[in-house]
Amino acid sequence: MATAAAQPPSPMLYIGRIAPTVDNEFMLSLLQLCGNIKSWKRPQDVSTGTPKSFGFYEFESAEGVLRAMRLLSKLNVDGQQLLVNVNEAVKQYLEQYVQRKTENSNKKETQTAGDEIDDKGANFGIVTDEDREADRDALEKITKMIEERLKTRVV
Repeated sequence: MATAAAQPPSPMLYIGRIAPTVDNEFMLSLLQLCGNIKSWKRPQDVSTGTPKSFGFYEFESAEGVLRAMRLLSKLNVDGQQLLVNVNEAVKQYLEQYVQRKTENSNKKETQTAGDEIDDKGANFGIVTDEDREADRDALEKITKMIEERLKTRVV
């Protein structure tokens, strides 16, 4: 018998449209700027051994998933815009998480997100000024990583 306090779904994130030139280490570096990664899987092509254009990344917390959705969705890496998504169970869990966080926050006036995750996810989950500041810091580091990659990448 399931209860209301059932185990929450694993905060798993799907990332697609990963360019073939993007290695696993770079992807993990990007994701770790959003939050701690618990596990990840990026399948490899059996015949060539090269990584496929998608992967699944499990964060230790909902905050990591939310930040990755906000900052990495449509990020251009090596000429391809990343596709970031979650399944319906995780989506519902994140919406409930943000609702609880908003209710527990003394800074409700800083809430900029809607009640549901939209296609962009741009503001979803930003409840406090600390959330906004953490996003700014992570985005600055992500931007620097992409710029550095563009400078050093051999075409």
